[in-house]
Amino acid sequence: DYFAHADDMFATLFPAIEKLTITQQWLLISNAIQRLNKVLEQIHDSGGFCRYIADELKQRLVVFFNAQPWSDEEKAQWIFNHTEEYTYDVFPDVPEDFELSAVRQIFLAKCLIAVEDKQQSGDLNDWDFKYSIQRLTRPLIEQAIDQGNWQEQCRLMNMSAVRHPDYLAIADVCLDNAAELDGEYWLQQATNLLLKLEKILKTNNIERTILYKMIAQMSQAYKQERNMMKLLQQHVAAVFNQ
Repeated sequence: DYFAHADDMFATLFPAIEKLTITQQWLLISNAIQRLNKVLEQIHDSGGFCRYIADELKQRLVVFFNAQPWSDEEKAQWIFNHTEEYTYDVFPDVPEDFELSAVRQIFLAKCLIAVEDKQQSGDLNDWDFKYSIQRLTRPLIEQAIDQGNWQEQCRLMNMSAVRHPDYLAIADVCLDNAAELDGEYWLQQATNLLLKLEKILKTNNIERTILYKMIAQMSQAYKQERNMMKLLQQHVAAVFNQ
């Protein structure tokens, strides 16, 4: 009933505010998103009844952001602020939903400065901190992938690496780029992490056995992938040499 009433209200409100300036509409929509998130802290919407309002507000926020007469620096700073901190459940995906062509490099520079500073003072075992690092590195990693810079991709991935799957993911990137020695280094980092865990679990024989099997399987999987990569390279070379 609450959201049915709200749907009717916004169906009347949306056409009415179109007579306002972009700045005024921006402020109204921003405030509406804040209020909706506050409401959802009190009302459990498992049925998704607020979906129409939420989708419409998110879409309009993106449109009004792109139309804002802000400087490139101001737009980049706004995108950065909402990338660095996760504030609302109902909010556009930042930065993916926004037009960044004019401000992308300013935004990415802010992310790089922030993440290199932030990683010096936190604990990656704290999920909130790890997630904040990942939010900042995600657009940087996407840029590295677009540029074919796998070394930078690995460096950025390592900034939030704390569990053995994190290091294995970096090893996979190395293998995808035929950098076997680099891949073996990251495989060793994953192994070392599990061996540290083994010392903690050394009084529990069952858990130790499971751990040893995990290490063996991890190493075997890496070797198989490495051999497949070699065979693929040999096949490609043979084709071009014909």
